[in-house]
This record gives sequence, C-alpha cells and structure tokens, in this order.
Amino acid sequence: MPSLQISEASWTTRLLTLWDHVERGLNALQPLAALLARLYVAQVFFLSGLTKLRDWDITLALFADEYHVPLLSPAVAAALGTAG
Repeated sequence: MPSLQISEASWTTRLLTLWDHVERGLNALQPLAALLARLYVAQVFFLSGLTKLRDWDITLALFADEYHVPLLSPAVAAALGTAG
C-alpha cells in the first residue's frame, strides 16, 4: 500500500505542475488576446464610420429618423457622430 500512496502523490504533483504550465501559457497569451479583441471592435467602428462617409444622405436619414438625438439637428448630430 505505501507504494500506491507515493504513486498518487507523484500523480498529483505532475498534474499540478502541468496546470502551472498551462496557467503560465494562458497568462502569456492574455495581452495578445486583448489586443485582438480591441482590433476587432476598432474595425467595427471604423467600418461604420466609412459607411457614414460613403453615403451622406443615408447618414442624415439615419440621424433624422432612427437615432433621434435630442437638442441637435440631424445634420449637426450626423456630422459630430461621423467625426467621432
């Protein structure tokens, strides 16, 4: 029986060591994953801005009919939203 306990302790130690390596690898990849997520979100906003610039009439219609910005005319809101 004592050899069985040593085997279990060895197995647990190996498992913890493997988990430590996995955790270090994931922590090393975290900055890259954050950068990729930011680039994906940036692409969405950038393409939205390009779409607004391509067809200004549709952009004005969106701000007049869909977005309903209070206290600003649709033309001013469209210009500020597109510039932003």
